[in-house]
Amino acid sequence: MSKLDVVVDELFGKFQQQFPLASRTSISKKVIDKRIDIFYADAHQIRKKHRLWLFGWARVVLKFQQRLLQAGYPPDGVKPLLLGMIMFSYNAK
Repeated sequence: MSKLDVVVDELFGKFQQQFPLASRTSISKKVIDKRIDIFYADAHQIRKKHRLWLFGWARVVLKFQQRLLQAGYPPDGVKPLLLGMIMFSYNAK
């Protein structure tokens, strides 16, 4: 298993903790925002842990997008999530 696959698996696990695919119950916007913030913080820590810079992180994000779509997450929710993930992981301290 490549480093890329390990990082994507770790991200996917963190994402599923916050947004399980099997759970299709209605969640308030406030709760969704809080869960997204938690996921972004987790993604930032994963990026730092694996010492991924711009191009490495871009490869991770692309493969993570493919993994989310294959798992059945809605495309209209995946794209904004990933854009935020890219921005937050470099701006967070």
